[in-house]
Amino acid sequence: MLDSGKTLLAIAERRLGHLAIPGILRWIGAFQLLVWGLSNLDPHYLEYLLFDRSEILRGQVWRLFSFVFVPVNDSVIWVLVGTMFLWFISDSLENAWDSFRTNLFVLATVLCMAIAGLFPVPGLLSGFFAPFLFDSIMFLAFAALFPNQVIMLMLIIPVKAKWLGLANGALLLATAVAAPVLFLTIGCAMLPWLLVFLPGFFSDVRRSSDNATRRLAFQQSVKASDSDAFHTCEGCGKTDVSDPDLEFRVTASGEELCADCIATRTGGEAPSS
Repeated sequence: MLDSGKTLLAIAERRLGHLAIPGILRWIGAFQLLVWGLSNLDPHYLEYLLFDRSEILRGQVWRLFSFVFVPVNDSVIWVLVGTMFLWFISDSLENAWDSFRTNLFVLATVLCMAIAGLFPVPGLLSGFFAPFLFDSIMFLAFAALFPNQVIMLMLIIPVKAKWLGLANGALLLATAVAAPVLFLTIGCAMLPWLLVFLPGFFSDVRRSSDNATRRLAFQQSVKASDSDAFHTCEGCGKTDVSDPDLEFRVTASGEELCADCIATRTGGEAPSS
């Protein structure tokens, strides 16, 4: 199934790749900065961009996607930091996936969020939750692709992306638990992320399990080989199987030792054969 998905993706890229927007998240970050500036000129401007099911059904269809242009912070410093970080994520995703696949992931996430928001349940994507959820999923994609990338938290604390990704995921889970109605929205919005990264996760788990099984089998085979030994040093555990050239002697006390241990205990040279 995974190979079939890759094949379909390759076919789609060959036919539709020319439609991809290079640096799509860069454009979204730039529009977030622009929207922040316009909202400072007119505080009501954001009201025309946020996701609103009732207004969409009245014909304001741009709200199906315009929520991604809304910044989740109103501080100029954090809006600038957020824009630069979104640019960084954009470049990282496109280096890993190329423009077409990045576009596909971004648009699929927006589409799934819009579908979830159109369900006749109030408050699914209301207010600033929609842009926050979108930005969170983009970061989760980055953290999954580059888990060891160091991020300067609060611009001063170095933290690996995987830990921030786990914290981000935990925050989304806590949000869903606190407001169960949001399970639908978060689950639907996360669907593209799950389709992209879950197969790889299960593959890594299966590979790790196989490696652990092989390692255990090897250790058991080594122990089995050692149990077949005729001589075993009671000092270091070496056997005539593990060290076939090593000489073994029985001491006056009845203890069987290898030549190395005898030499160590007597402080002299190992006895020669």
